[in-house]
Amino acid sequence: MSEPTILKTPLARIDLAACWGYIAERNPEAAHRFRLAAEATFAALARMPNIGAPYQVRNPRLQGLRCTRVRRFRSYLIFYRPIDGGIDVIRVLHAARDVAALFDELE
Repeated sequence: MSEPTILKTPLARIDLAACWGYIAERNPEAAHRFRLAAEATFAALARMPNIGAPYQVRNPRLQGLRCTRVRRFRSYLIFYRPIDGGIDVIRVLHAARDVAALFDELE
């Protein structure tokens, strides 16, 4: 059996770097743990893509979007879409952000 596919949009990669940087300014060890936790969460989602909650947005290009939290970093949200054989990570954002506005900007 092959490993599930985990795709990341350019924005998701930027988000991950920004989250890591923010955490690293305060605690480099926690930033390392965040990165490992995010990748472990991606892997779990890729194996079972429908475990995240459906997340409704107005943008028709984001149909099927789902959301879950990064394990052990509950303030960080992963927005993704299931794809054949895995997931496509769309964004990784802090829960305090205006998520709806950020997705409206993608239209």
